[in-house]
Amino acid sequence: MQRSTLEDDFARTPTIFVGRVIHKIPPTSPYNSYEFTVEVEEAFKGTSVGAQIKVRTWEQGSMCGIGVVSVDSRWQIWLSENGVTSLCTRTTLDINRDRLALQALAKHSS
Repeated sequence: MQRSTLEDDFARTPTIFVGRVIHKIPPTSPYNSYEFTVEVEEAFKGTSVGAQIKVRTWEQGSMCGIGVVSVDSRWQIWLSENGVTSLCTRTTLDINRDRLALQALAKHSS
């Protein structure tokens, strides 16, 4: 199956930003989702700089989880409308991935 284009994923993802993890609540068991809070440093869509957003994911890669998130780590997060992200989205620790293209898309969509 071919991956969607960046433009298509941008259009269908409600919230996209780069941010720093400021708090996390560990999972209660390995297969549960867990929550962490991210402070937005650069907003591409659906939020603004300085916002604090609660994000949910899983540890297990088999569940598309992004693994263990550490406080102070910086992420580029692609967030669904229900506040969930995963490795099955474009969420990445590489905060510069497609950054110029995202800035251009953000400018066009505003």
